[in-house]
This record gives sequence, C-alpha cells and structure tokens, in this order.
Amino acid sequence: MTTATVTETPGGQAQADPADAQQVRDLIRFGWAIAEFRGLVRVGNDDPAAAKTLLRKRKYHALPLSWERSAPEQRYELEDVVTKLAADLGLSLSGKDMVDWEHNKPRDATITAAGRVLDLAQQVPADPTDPGWSARWNAFAEALYQWDKQVQDTLAPGPFGKSSAYQLGRGLAEVTWALDPHAPADDVDGWLFLLGRERTLALTQLLERLDKYFEPLTAKSIMASLKRWGTLVENEVARTAEAAVYLRQQALLWRDLLVTDRDPKTLVSPAKPIAEVASIWPVLKALWLQILLGVIGIGVLTGAAFALAHSSGSDNSTFGAAAAVLGVFGITGSGLSARAKSSANSLLKSVNEGLQADLVVDAVTRLPPKVPGEQRQAKLSTPGATLDQVTLQMVDVRAILTPAPAPAPAPAPTAQTAGSEPPAAEPASS
Repeated sequence: MTTATVTETPGGQAQADPADAQQVRDLIRFGWAIAEFRGLVRVGNDDPAAAKTLLRKRKYHALPLSWERSAPEQRYELEDVVTKLAADLGLSLSGKDMVDWEHNKPRDATITAAGRVLDLAQQVPADPTDPGWSARWNAFAEALYQWDKQVQDTLAPGPFGKSSAYQLGRGLAEVTWALDPHAPADDVDGWLFLLGRERTLALTQLLERLDKYFEPLTAKSIMASLKRWGTLVENEVARTAEAAVYLRQQALLWRDLLVTDRDPKTLVSPAKPIAEVASIWPVLKALWLQILLGVIGIGVLTGAAFALAHSSGSDNSTFGAAAAVLGVFGITGSGLSARAKSSANSLLKSVNEGLQADLVVDAVTRLPPKVPGEQRQAKLSTPGATLDQVTLQMVDVRAILTPAPAPAPAPAPTAQTAGSEPPAAEPASS
C-alpha cells in the first residue's frame, strides 16, 4: 500500500504528490469495481446496457476482447480485480459477521469482507426468475452494503482525497451499473435519481475536490458531460434502452480518463478545430461587445503610441510637453505599442481557449442520437460556456425538503426487470 499522503490546503483542496496520485487512481478504480461487480451480479446474463452487436457466438476457441467475454467470464475477472485492489489498498476488512441467505455466519471467523462478499455473490443465480434469486441476492447485497460501510468508515478519518476518490469511482460507475432502464425514473435505480440534480451535484463536488490529480480539463469536461446527460434524461422521450447502451460507453470513457490519466485533448480530432471555423460567426455575435471594446482599446493604444513616437519632432509645444510628462511616468510610445499587442494576444487567447475547451467537452460526451420529439439544448455559442459547472442553484430546495412519495410495490423479478427486488426483502441496514 502506498505510504504517501494527501496534504490538505486551508481551503480543503487536495494537493497531489506523484506517489499519492497513483493511490487516488487505485481508489477510484476500486470504487468503480465495487459498483460494477454489484451490477454484474444483479443483471446476471441479461445486461440491458451491453452492446448486443458485440456478443457474437464464438467458435474454434476464438479469443475475445474484454467486453466480448460472457457475463460469467467478466464476473470471474472482476472478482480478481476487486480482491487484488482491496488487498493492495488495505481495505479487505472483516467479514465474520456477514450472514448468508439462511442467516448463517461464516464458519471461518478470519474471513475477510472481500472473501465473504465474493462467496455470497457465487450463490446468486444468474437467472433472476429463479425462485431462490431474491433471498440470495439480498444476502449478497446486504454483505456488500456492510463492506462498503466499513470502507467509507475506514477512509473517512483520513484526507478527503482518499475518501473522495473511492466515492467518485463508485458514484460514476453506478450511473450505468445501478441503472434499471425499466424502473420508474425517480426510483433509486432510475434515470432521474442516478443522473438527477442532487447526485450530479455530489459527483461534481467530488470532481472539484480531486481536480488537481488529473490532466487539465479532465474534471471540468466530465462535469460538463454529466450536466448534459442530466439535462437529456429529464426528457422522458430520451430515456430509452438505446440511451442505456450509450450511457455505458460514456461511463467507461469517464473511468478511463480518471484512471489512466489520459489527456482529454487527445480525444479531439486534429481536423475538428478547422471545422469549427465555419461556426465562428455565432462566436462573434455572442462576444461582439467584448470584441468591439477590445478593438477600440487596441486602436486607442496604437494611436497613442504613434502620437508619442512622433511627438519629439512636433511643432505643438503643448503636446510635446504632455508627452514628456507621460514619459517621466514610464508611458512611452513603445510601451503603449507593446500593451496594444498584449491586449490583442490576450483577446485571441481567451477566444481560442474557450473554443478548445468546448471541443474537449464535445469529444468527452457520448450522447445518443437525437430521438423524435426530443428538445436538445442548442450548442452554446459563447466559447467556454459548456464548461459551466453545476452549482448549488441547480438543486431544487423544495424538492429536497418535500418527502418523497412511498414507492409502489415492485413486481417479482423477471427477465426484463432483472435486478428488481421486492421492498420487503431489502437489507435491513440499507
């Protein structure tokens, strides 16, 4: 386990050291693996977000890529990932009190939480219509809930960087792995909860806290991407089975950017900035006042610089005297000329940085194609506007203070509602 620490500034932001950055990435990956493992156990062999076109029937022992592996193969692989990361991070913890579906504690009192959770996962039938599915699923889910509680309690006293990294990885993964596309949109496994304003705000705050660990624009572009998805799913028409497949690909991209430390600028096609020149007119319309004032300021500075440069030979003694006085204070023709050049470069740099940021957000976001009847927000014309962060103003305080209506009784699990569990069988501690 890495011994480097995360230092906290008075403002509460984490300052990353090179050795500690790897630990933060491992915690993000561990949180992601926990959520993905729970999701795989829940959906069994019928993952609604899997790209079905990739699931070809293999023959001649053809070697699959990772996402082409069967659900059981992916589960076995993920078991190794969860076990190894938990051990490396010192988060295997204790599983001696975790009961099975018959309320029996493990015979081995030294068993780790990681080992006990994996044992209970193997008892969950792959077919959610199996009569024993609900009881075994809830035993597994209860054990995983207890392990997650231990992990959060263990990380909480330490620096925010550690605890935030685990929660960020798990929260971003749950956007797709906890989603049941067929559930009511405002249920805990529905579109409007997992991509709702409150959850999006929480994930945004975690990204802000860990911003210094990533490449520039990584955290901010993921924030903007989250915001776009949140806006999309507010429209009932857009909440489709196809959207769930796109959301899975989106979440995988978020994970890769955070875990591999990839620079999001590399996602932008080299030809993309050139293509954006065709849309420069909306930019000029949006910034016409700033550009006009900037041009006027540059013109005034240039004119003043020209006048001062030629004042020495002027017959106008008053103007010459004024130029001499200004020179005493360091205001010269060459100085004003340099300032005019600097102002022009600054204006161009601001517009260019804004356009580059918008291109990165577009490249990071994987929205589904527009569906009939969907009202999608037009592309913002002010450069950099797509990086606007989610703020507290996005949260509807009345919605938070108003108690949520009691959920309707859920039907028995079927192949189409894989993962739906009867409310009466929910884990007691959750």
